[in-house]
Amino acid sequence: MTSSVRSIELRNSPALLQILEPGDRIVAGMVASEGFWLLISTLVTPVLVLAFFLAAVITHDAHVYVPLLIAAVVVNTAVQSRQKPYFVVVTERELICHRLARFAWRLTRLLFTAPLPAAHVTVGAQTPLGKSVRYWGPGPQRQRLHLYVGSRSAGDLEEVLAALQAGGASVAGPSQA
Repeated sequence: MTSSVRSIELRNSPALLQILEPGDRIVAGMVASEGFWLLISTLVTPVLVLAFFLAAVITHDAHVYVPLLIAAVVVNTAVQSRQKPYFVVVTERELICHRLARFAWRLTRLLFTAPLPAAHVTVGAQTPLGKSVRYWGPGPQRQRLHLYVGSRSAGDLEEVLAALQAGGASVAGPSQA
């Protein structure tokens, strides 16, 4: 499988390469987002745009309902700014999770590193948002993370899951059946 261009660019980030243990190499990586804000963006914006068009069709006067269209743009922008993108990397020995800058797509903060045998990952069924991925295991305050991986990154997700299993991590879910 081939990795997305964004994933390949992030794998070569100097910030990521600095935290690798000597002799360790990156096996797989993926970009993911927190699910809640992605869900809000996916549901609210189309509803507001649909309300604008329905109001315009019913009244035959589009400029009276321009505020609804402006509200859709404002809500979408606000929601997009609340999304938290992550870059998850699997090396031969550990799982690494970094926060990404929202718009620049560069690594900003190391969230945690965890040895592969101590990592637990559950993959949910395919949804319109992509696949749900839940991680729990070592990290600050016994780290828990719930992410969504979009359809464009499905190949990256499969590579990450295969690398996790090969490294001894606990992986469960529909794609493993």
